[in-house]
Order: sequence, then C-alpha cells, then structure tokens
Amino acid sequence: MAVKLKPLYKQVIFMTGATSSIGVATLHMAVEQGAKVFMVDRIDKEEELQRLQDDMRAKGYDTAIAISDEETEQMQFAADQCVKTFGTIDTWINNIGTTPQADHLKLSKKETKALFEENFWGFVNGCKLATTYLKEKGGALINVGSAVDEAELNTLGVASASRHAIKGFTDTYRKELSQEKIPVSVSLIIPAPIQTDMEKPEPSPLTSQDVVAGAILKCAQKPIAEIGASGMSARTFPLMEKFLPRIQGYFQKHPNSRDIVTSKKSWMASGAVALGGAFLFLKKSRII
Repeated sequence: MAVKLKPLYKQVIFMTGATSSIGVATLHMAVEQGAKVFMVDRIDKEEELQRLQDDMRAKGYDTAIAISDEETEQMQFAADQCVKTFGTIDTWINNIGTTPQADHLKLSKKETKALFEENFWGFVNGCKLATTYLKEKGGALINVGSAVDEAELNTLGVASASRHAIKGFTDTYRKELSQEKIPVSVSLIIPAPIQTDMEKPEPSPLTSQDVVAGAILKCAQKPIAEIGASGMSARTFPLMEKFLPRIQGYFQKHPNSRDIVTSKKSWMASGAVALGGAFLFLKKSRII
C-alpha cells in the first residue's frame, strides 16, 4: 500500500545511536530543516548525549534525550518519553550496532552471540517496537546498515553475517507490513566506510556522514526501500572485494592514505568495477 510521509519540518524523529558520527550529522541536518528530534543512546554515552542536548537547546532547536540500551523495556520507556514530550513519532531511525575487526575463528561463542545480540536483535526489537508507535498514523522506519552486508572481508566474518541478517530481516519485514496494509515505510541505508576525521583537508575515498544523513532524511520523507551511500562507494566496496581483492585490501589497510587519493590506478579500477556492477545494483536500490 502507498505510504504518505510528512515533510521534515512537520516531523518528530526518534533516533537511536544519536552520538555516533552518523547520528550527529543526521541530528543537525534534521533540526536545521525544522524537525523535532528525540535522541537516544547507551548509558556510556550519557555525557556526550547531554552535550548534544545542551548545544541544540542553546540554538533554539526542539530536541530531547533518553538513555537506553537495546532492551525492549528501556527502549519502550524512551519511546513513551518521546510521545509524552512531542505528542507523536513520525520517523524511527535504528542506528545501532558495531563492526569489530576480529578473526571469526578466534571469536568465542559468547562473543559471537553478543555481537548478534547487538547487531541483529537490536534491530529486530527496534523494528517491532517502532511499528507499535507508527502503525496508527503511519510513518517511516529506517535501518542504518553497512556495506559489509554484501562484502566478504577478512576479519569481518561475524559482523558481515550479522549485517546480512539485518538486510534479510529488513526486506522481509517491509513485505510483511505491506501485506498487512500497515502504513509504515521500511528503508535500509547502506553506508560505505565512514570518514570520521572531519579536519582532514584532502579528498577521501571514504563516505561523509552528511551524505549518509541526507540519505536517511530522504527516506524519512519518501518511501524508498534501499539507498546506498555515498556515490557508488557503498556498492563498489563489496564489488571490489569480489573482483579486485588486492586493491580492496589496500583500501582496508590505508583508509586515509594519500596514495589512494592520488593513485589513478586505484580510482580507475574502482570506476571500472562501479560501471561493471552498476547495471546489476541500480535495479534494486537507489544510490546517492
């Protein structure tokens, strides 16, 4: 069924992982366009969260905060606080999870289960809870994934498996809500590796947080199943791993290297893979 979403300036956005680089960029972009934002993060991020809140309030923006982990009861309390503060929730952003580098053969069963608990079950619980708040009036549910869900990278085996699970669940959940005629759009954002050093003056092959934030807020206003961000990089990341693993390996080892930025061979190879895979991937997702 068709889902109608509000313009951003009329929205209340509930966002987890608010203190992450993507969360902060999304927050600033959203409030600048008139949205009210309820920010949520873990207890170990409480000081950062409070600083964000103080900064937003000092600038006159409508924001509020709550501390919560991925446990359903705590997240529900945070969502109730959002509704109590702003009256509703129009967009729910699941921006959680981690991508640790570790040889999966050396990870213990306990460590593997803990990773899936955060990366997969955190999303599942968030989606189900979000639907209870969005289904009556309609809204947008947005999951922020990772390009590793389509890559086969050394040291990222378990993380990649959990991200595959997120994508599979998101795609299935979207179909289920549509079949039940529940007016909630379900989107998956697939960022390529993020550039976190914002002071770096040189161009970088990594993704800007602002590009990812723009993709998130695009899905908040228009139902889009999937967006790869940024540029072709979110798609060429897994493609290069499959077809040009040596070049991809260099990117992994030297993510901020001038050699990558200036090497014509690296960028030409990346461009060749992008062109070769574009036809396959443009059919199933939006790329910005």
